[in-house]
Amino acid sequence: DSNSNNTFKDITANSNYESGSYVIDSPNNNFTNIIANSNKQHGISIISLDGNSDRTTFEEFKVFNSSYMNQGYSGLYVESSNNRFERGYVNKSGGYGIKVYSGSYGEGSHNLFKDMWINNTQILDINISTYYSDAINNTFLNASYNSSKEGFSKDYSGTKNELIRRWYYQAYVNDSGGLPVSGS
Repeated sequence: DSNSNNTFKDITANSNYESGSYVIDSPNNNFTNIIANSNKQHGISIISLDGNSDRTTFEEFKVFNSSYMNQGYSGLYVESSNNRFERGYVNKSGGYGIKVYSGSYGEGSHNLFKDMWINNTQILDINISTYYSDAINNTFLNASYNSSKEGFSKDYSGTKNELIRRWYYQAYVNDSGGLPVSGS
């Protein structure tokens, strides 16, 4: 299948009428060094119809000035599961910084957002939203954003939203004499 198991590098998407980078029903792809700038809708959008865009990786990506014409869009839109987003920067979104959505097409669960920086968003930095299905185990590891700009919404009762925040931690351990404790 030519829609899967591909590698995309060094792509710049400027001033598109819709999304800068749009992945739909295309699993197991790797995107590296992607820049999405001044796109009218989402900066980067990944949507899975029946689980077919899952397991995609985005590394070293930057999204600037997205969704500038409509606050319903986001810098990074994820309606897909089991994806990894690493070393990403989302700046100046007219809507949401990152929106994870479980809807009528795909389930937005089990995604990892690692070493991310999200700022200057109009509505929320992070939004987890459900419609029919759960949006669980969406983990933000070492992600910097305004935690007062997190939002959750459900269109039907019974669905679950989950956002997990974790940080790297490094500790220095010494003994009572002030010497480092080896192996700690």
